[in-house]
Amino acid sequence: MTIRKLFIKQPDGTTKETTWDELSAAAQAKFLNKNPGLGDVVAGAANAVGIKKKAGCGCQKRQDAMNRATPPYIRRVLGWLKAAPLPFTASKLA
Repeated sequence: MTIRKLFIKQPDGTTKETTWDELSAAAQAKFLNKNPGLGDVVAGAANAVGIKKKAGCGCQKRQDAMNRATPPYIRRVLGWLKAAPLPFTASKLA
């Protein structure tokens, strides 16, 4: 298993080198809550095309499993895409 290095910007402007396992649980949770995982993307796409969740179907369990399996670097890319402005709006489509 390879340990990937993370470079975290400090408040004083310097950069600290660390690994994912060395981060505190609070820092990991903050990163995971800020950036979406693949489960969030699939759930959003299903909702966009009109697929609704039913009670007791296991959708949330699968979504959580996919989110846990998403590597941090993929989460970062998905976070960037989520924050990027769309080149169109719904009013221009109509």
